[in-house]
Amino acid sequence: MKEELKNLLTTRGLSYYRLSKMTGIREGSFYGLRSGNTKRLSFEHVEQIADALEISLDEFRIHDLEAKSTNQAFLVFQESRAMSQE
Repeated sequence: MKEELKNLLTTRGLSYYRLSKMTGIREGSFYGLRSGNTKRLSFEHVEQIADALEISLDEFRIHDLEAKSTNQAFLVFQESRAMSQE
């Protein structure tokens, strides 16, 4: 979710600070997500973010799954590349 949220904000030209103001979610919650201290957000926060970004929860979920799939494919590629270089 961390990467997808970052991508959504980047494409919309928004900062975490601005998203915080749009949603009413403390900016510290986003800091925890970015730093890895927080692994996931509450459903209520996800709902608020989706509303602020004007996307459906399904779209948010699909984007998150696509991001995970892309990351997994990249990791597999890196592993196979490393193995072929040995």
